[in-house]
Amino acid sequence: MKKSKQKTKAPLSNRQLRVAAKNKYLTLDIVDFLGLAAIFVLGFLIYSNTFNSTFHFDDVDHLQENLAIRSLSNLRAMWDYSHTRFLAYYSFAWNYHFSQLNVWSYHLVNLMIHIFNAGLVYVLSCLIFASPVLKDKPISKDKKEVAFIIALLFVSHPLATQSVTYIIQRMSSMAAMFYLLSIVLYVMGRYTTNNNKQKYLLLAGCGLSALCAMLTKENAFTLPFAIILVEFFFLQSGKNSISFKDYRVILAGVGLLVFIVLGFVKFSSFISTSFAIDSGSTDNSITATNYLYTQFSVIVKYIQLLLVPLNQNLDYDYKLVHHFSDARSLQGFFILLALLVLAVFLFKKQRIFSFGIFWFFLTLSIESSIIPLQDLIFEHRTYLPSFGFFLCMAYGIYLLTWLNYKKVGIAVLVLLIGANAVLTFARNSVWKDEVTLWSDVISKSPKKARPYNNRGDDYLEQNKLNEALSDFNKALEINPKFAMAYYNRANYYKKESKYDKALDDYDMVIHLWPQFHKAFSNRGNIYKLQNRLDEAVQDYTKAITFSPTYYLGYNNRASVYIMQNKNAEAIQDLNESIKLKPDFAEAFANRGLAEMNLGNYAVGCMDLKQAVDLGFQPAAEVMARNCK
Repeated sequence: MKKSKQKTKAPLSNRQLRVAAKNKYLTLDIVDFLGLAAIFVLGFLIYSNTFNSTFHFDDVDHLQENLAIRSLSNLRAMWDYSHTRFLAYYSFAWNYHFSQLNVWSYHLVNLMIHIFNAGLVYVLSCLIFASPVLKDKPISKDKKEVAFIIALLFVSHPLATQSVTYIIQRMSSMAAMFYLLSIVLYVMGRYTTNNNKQKYLLLAGCGLSALCAMLTKENAFTLPFAIILVEFFFLQSGKNSISFKDYRVILAGVGLLVFIVLGFVKFSSFISTSFAIDSGSTDNSITATNYLYTQFSVIVKYIQLLLVPLNQNLDYDYKLVHHFSDARSLQGFFILLALLVLAVFLFKKQRIFSFGIFWFFLTLSIESSIIPLQDLIFEHRTYLPSFGFFLCMAYGIYLLTWLNYKKVGIAVLVLLIGANAVLTFARNSVWKDEVTLWSDVISKSPKKARPYNNRGDDYLEQNKLNEALSDFNKALEINPKFAMAYYNRANYYKKESKYDKALDDYDMVIHLWPQFHKAFSNRGNIYKLQNRLDEAVQDYTKAITFSPTYYLGYNNRASVYIMQNKNAEAIQDLNESIKLKPDFAEAFANRGLAEMNLGNYAVGCMDLKQAVDLGFQPAAEVMARNCK
């Protein structure tokens, strides 16, 4: 008896699978727009209390006092300030252009970047779930729901606050934006098979976005490896998908090798360098080795904070680990090794978990490996790696509940995202001002010197002198070699006209930190008050030598030159000061006075008028006496 032939469908090729994935996802519909709108609303609500939060910590040096961002056209100054963070500083220059130092615009841009990143997380998750490797998995049908959950976890998690509310850490979120966008464009380009022009445009956009990421922050240098990770995990479904006879594969391999060599050249000097730990810690100097030993436990701390985001801290009191045999190092190493082994074993059957773990380690690798950084732990370093964590978390809840207990899964996720939102809103309130922020740090790191010093500095600005002195003394009690605490206490003594004590503290600062230009300049100010003019000039000159762009140093030295009747020398210094800071009113006033001393009354009056227009009222008295 002849058996009837039953027609069977041939398995889909990679090309067909990508076309299918394209048809399934790459066209946005009303569901996508509603999901993105919900992400936007949630993000805006939980960060709505940040728009008036003040500048903090590194914001002072890198934003408030950074002359390089004062002009959009001064690209060279921004490039010289930081090659690998040029685009971040250029974005700050746009903020300054429109709102000067009004904080609301900086916070608004930071928040928009964060919300946009959550949208990219949504798109990338959908693309991953629509990949050829996952086409037969249930997740392929529920991809948009799960991607929406991942994006909500990303936008709401409290650990992101340091990358969003702390203005200077736009560097982390902005680099993540270009990083994620590059991968999204790459995957979309790979899914595009029937339109070569569109494909190459997408891949060109991928390359451009990658370059932008690398010009925003150094951790973006892992991007080529992240693209390989996505390709290997989700886009290669056949055994022979990659052919080493294909010239494109060879070119990609050569390009990657060149990139690795350039990366090694870029970071090798950092790896071989040791330096004193920042923040007034009593620890010894950091090396590549002891930094790595410490990072084993730091990474475990990051995972714990992602799981249970409680007791967050801007400035953790984390001790340097000097030996691998230390219990903290050994424990962290074996936990991380177990996670990596688990990722390898999960590759075949649970590829999403495996990918999430590898993504987490890869994107954290530059800041938490053998490249020593002065601060051992910072929450903003988890911003990009957190995508891998949330991918695993959402997929785990999906597997446990979606098929049989979907309502339970939804309830768990609503509670989780709601709790995150509440914690994030509460955490943002801590960033209200310097006193609230550093008081929070002191409550969690009471044995660390830097929080007391930084809170004292803010008290000093508010003219709360007793509180300021108490904090400076406490910082020096914890660490008698903390240069910044001596510097700030010297500023306090100067404000109180206790010049001898101020000089003693400035001397100590210079002993501990021989190239700190502000200490020389401020000591010069006291010498000037004591009429020790030659010593003042010497200190101002050293300040300028150690920091050639320090506009105050030129102005201060010029003011002494005027007292010494060296008006021509004063004008040269004041020209340099005004060149560095074109809106520096006091320099215009001093130049006007020097010009008048030389008999150039018309020119002097013009400078004095400019000083008055810029808000320097003492110049008005000189004008009234000498200008008609």
